[in-house]
Amino acid sequence: MNNKVVNIIILLALVLFISFRVTTACNQMGQTGNEITEENAEKYDPEKSQEEMSIRQRHIELKEEGVTFVSNGNEPFWSVQILENDEIRFQTPETSWTAPVTDSQEIEGQLNYQTETDEHVLKVSIFNEECRDTMSGFLFTHTIEVQLNDKPEMYGCGRFLE
Repeated sequence: MNNKVVNIIILLALVLFISFRVTTACNQMGQTGNEITEENAEKYDPEKSQEEMSIRQRHIELKEEGVTFVSNGNEPFWSVQILENDEIRFQTPETSWTAPVTDSQEIEGQLNYQTETDEHVLKVSIFNEECRDTMSGFLFTHTIEVQLNDKPEMYGCGRFLE
């Protein structure tokens, strides 16, 4: 019987604590100047992590630097950026290079880009399919397939920076 009483007291304390936290959070969001608006609504989405907000901020910075499309993949780690001056930047932890787009095509909603240097041929295919990054959990608007030289394809996620 004593165990039941103790369990009920613990449960009541937990309910009161949660109610207090929810009330405090709601009051903070409702203060003057902190209303949830279209511009700041993403800050209050409980599904968005701090890492996701950091990724969004980095995408804003990349857009300001002239990047129009950003993508990345994991294991092996790589990233491809399409720049507004029709160049493609390819990066891994070991290397980074930029070269002009030598070919681009749209076939049935799939965008294909190619670039070549003296050492590399890079083919990028962008599919209009959502993709969740396997490391960060960030949801991207596009699935990416990248082939560097004759190596096997690498897959990842990307989005246009608008």
